[in-house]
Amino acid sequence: MWKFARCLAIPLVALGAASAEVKFPRMMQYRQTLWGRTRDVNFPAFVERLPKMKEDLHLTHLVLSGWDGWDEGYWHVEKFLGDPGEVMRLVQEHGLRAVVASLIFDVHGRIAPRDRDIRIMRETLEKFQPDSLIDGCYLSDEPQYSLCEHLNCRERFRRWLRENFDLDELERHGIDLETVVQPSSFAERRENQFLWSLYGHFRAEAIRRYFEEEVEVWRKVAQGIPYFIVLSSNSYIYDSFSGSIANLGSIPDMLWLDLYPGDNYGLKDAAGMLYEMAESVNPGRVGGWIDVTIRATPTRIKWDSYMVAMHLDAIAAFADKGVFQGEAGQPMSEVEKHYRAMSEAWGNIEKMEEYLYGARTVSDVGIAWSELTAGNRYVGFEGAYGYFGNVAGIYIMFMKNHMPVRAFTLEGTTEDMLSSYKVLVVPKAECMTERQVEMLRNWVGRGGVLIATGRTSACDRYGLEMGNYALSDVFGVDLLGHKFMSKGELSFNLTSEMRLVYYPKVPERFRGDPLYLVDSVRVHDGAQVVGRWGDGSPAAVLNRYGKGASLFLTAPNVGLKFGQEDWLVFWGDLMDWALGEAGASRPVELSGCPRDVQVNLREQEAEGGRRVLHMLCSEDREISGVEAKVALRDGHGAEEVVEVLSGVRIPYSVGRNYVMFEVPSFKMYTCIAISMGKETSPTKLPELPQYRPRPWRARSIPEELYEVPPWRDLAGLRVGVFR
Repeated sequence: MWKFARCLAIPLVALGAASAEVKFPRMMQYRQTLWGRTRDVNFPAFVERLPKMKEDLHLTHLVLSGWDGWDEGYWHVEKFLGDPGEVMRLVQEHGLRAVVASLIFDVHGRIAPRDRDIRIMRETLEKFQPDSLIDGCYLSDEPQYSLCEHLNCRERFRRWLRENFDLDELERHGIDLETVVQPSSFAERRENQFLWSLYGHFRAEAIRRYFEEEVEVWRKVAQGIPYFIVLSSNSYIYDSFSGSIANLGSIPDMLWLDLYPGDNYGLKDAAGMLYEMAESVNPGRVGGWIDVTIRATPTRIKWDSYMVAMHLDAIAAFADKGVFQGEAGQPMSEVEKHYRAMSEAWGNIEKMEEYLYGARTVSDVGIAWSELTAGNRYVGFEGAYGYFGNVAGIYIMFMKNHMPVRAFTLEGTTEDMLSSYKVLVVPKAECMTERQVEMLRNWVGRGGVLIATGRTSACDRYGLEMGNYALSDVFGVDLLGHKFMSKGELSFNLTSEMRLVYYPKVPERFRGDPLYLVDSVRVHDGAQVVGRWGDGSPAAVLNRYGKGASLFLTAPNVGLKFGQEDWLVFWGDLMDWALGEAGASRPVELSGCPRDVQVNLREQEAEGGRRVLHMLCSEDREISGVEAKVALRDGHGAEEVVEVLSGVRIPYSVGRNYVMFEVPSFKMYTCIAISMGKETSPTKLPELPQYRPRPWRARSIPEELYEVPPWRDLAGLRVGVFR
């Protein structure tokens, strides 16, 4: 979130309200609205406007923060905006509470001295905590960007190589410890992929160690006050997931994610995937931090807020300079639009708070993210988007089929965690450890259904080719090589879809060849080819393994088809088949719902249990005429169905382990709570029309793309042809 803060002071932040009835750690209890400031901020004007902000934006917390500047090569520290005592007097006068923030910026490859921040934090806590006004402390992840890039990195990298690897092995890969440096240019990375992979592992380990040390220090200083870390979207794309999510584990008391979902990196439709991923590693301790800037539209302010509410327990917003106070060239009429949009969104969040805490997504399907693959094989601007875009595209295909799905990192997952899934999608996870391979193999053997795409498990943890898939026995195929198919044979036309995921400035040459890559495979005896490319080569192979099954798609980049209706229909049918194969079904079915409405179903351990249906449209327009069928827990009925924002009770009918109702018309977002109770005798209900998000076709699979059978008949093991 602090990408622009190198040029700005951000000394004062305002945060939002908590529900006194919710018995959760205090850090989980507030909505937040951050107030970003410039160095020449008018503090008296802020004081004057605070009562209105408190009422309109539902504030209950202020965050105290110092800031680092860089002047003539020397670090210096600006004092808090207004004396901390002034700010704390505001806290007391307005019945608010406080959070202390430590912002450690990196400038020109250097990190601010830790002892200076410790002193500021300790003095503030000693002075004000006796009044029990401070609820938490936080640290931004900014330092990790330069943690491994400054001048000492070379020697530390060499030392790490000496400690962890045999010198003869390094020499075999052309690595000379006397001359080695961390790769920087794309040419250097391509020249020695193994060296770049090692450097990625070094970075991940260094970043994790930094956070461990930092949190240890702050916990001693804070003496029991909750501590949390703010991770920005740059951490996901350019830095290692291992340093940001996959291996953070239980380091912070709480993790805040700042993703700019409606703005940067084309994350908008895939933001939920990153939220779910963090939740899988830090269950019950993750919140979303929304970026509200002058560039944001009122629609985006609301959309971002509701996206967080769909997936996480807590929500925050960062307000850039001028959003509410105006600046040169910014008409006050525009400022007021932002203010009204934020007031509306946060007012709705206040109504929803009790329906957010302690919730988890209801889905038997999971998408696996491989940090090793992202870091080893697809690095920097050229490659990270290739892997991210593919995985994110698959997530978007779930969303466009209105299918809730959970995402997780292979690095942060155990066999016990995998047992909560019945279907797994593992797209192009080339690099795997032996532990990860064995974990997936055991999961399929116990009855799981695995959908994997080309290249999955073809390399070791360092990105070195192994000559075959490590999971070849599960897939039912051996890897022979790969080939580039013609555009006609693959029916790929991806440039327009790529533009939706990729940052617009990705060079055209990076959008080309990989899209037409497929694996050449030899099919094992007993496995069955259930789909072929136009040249007759296998496109999909079904294999029974133990009590489970695997469907292997030889094209690695299936996710990049997310913008084509034919493939969206295909993906929905494929998942329905996989769920049926695993003895499961969709938790939500909708009739008459447009494709651009994202859907998630969350569950809370409230009295008797509660399921909460979230629906979010990509535009601020009215949605009507939608019917919903929502699964309940086994043995449960429904006691009440309520549209949360309006408080209106919705008529419903109950079947065995499900409830049906008409969704009230809504603009952009709605939230419907289903309170569960003991099972009652089910009403005899008409079935919903055959489920298909609009627009849909009479035939499930278009004739020009597939020959018989359609994918819904896959279990019959008849053979179809991909075109």
